[in-house]
Amino acid sequence: MLTKPKAIIFDLDDTLIMSDGTVQKTWEEVCKKYETRHPDINSEELYQKVREIAVWYWSDATRHREGRNNMDQTRRNIAIKAFEQLGLDDKSGAVAMADEYSELRYSRLELFPGSLELLKMIRQAEIKLGMMTNGEAKMQRRKIEQFALAPYFDVIQIEGEAGIGKPEIEAYRMILDSLGTTADQTWIVGDNLEWEVIVPQQLGMTAIWHNYYQKEIPNPGIVPDRTLSVIAELAAVLTESLGN
Repeated sequence: MLTKPKAIIFDLDDTLIMSDGTVQKTWEEVCKKYETRHPDINSEELYQKVREIAVWYWSDATRHREGRNNMDQTRRNIAIKAFEQLGLDDKSGAVAMADEYSELRYSRLELFPGSLELLKMIRQAEIKLGMMTNGEAKMQRRKIEQFALAPYFDVIQIEGEAGIGKPEIEAYRMILDSLGTTADQTWIVGDNLEWEVIVPQQLGMTAIWHNYYQKEIPNPGIVPDRTLSVIAELAAVLTESLGN
């Protein structure tokens, strides 16, 4: 049984906000639109090439860090590379398709059910709230403002503003210092096993994994302190801890 924390740190994307769930649908849609303007192009082939390059791009930690801090340009670069590998001489079309994808992704973002109610409950329990999110400042602030999340949090630490992000140890220490808590007094909640489970546990934090997409744990040595299938389940975990 977990004990009541002095602070809870939340990830943003795919923890409070559903993000990855719209990726495939949105890329398929913009590829299909491109096909309607260029009937000689097969939209499924185009989507598969975009996906192939995206998987390659995001598989590298250095590219991942650089790419997530300029997402719009990264998506353009992925689309351009896909066009090039398919022999399509239309750089402006690739850029336009990527930009359309970016705007559609923003428009389709939504909070996971129960997110705001959960944040209100934590505030009422007089537990400090922190947000720790990777990515560029402009993009992440746009999401935070879109869903009016800022008033719930005592500290919001964005990689693009702080100059440091997960899984760098100093990023976790920075937000703990800002919250005025220690690792053993703090829970962290997120969807990334490395960023919100492995590294935080090494520091002594309680790591709660939001596994909405029902991913498999690749290593039996990785054991989250709690696993949630939906973020609203954290309310019951918190209620349980309040008696301790």
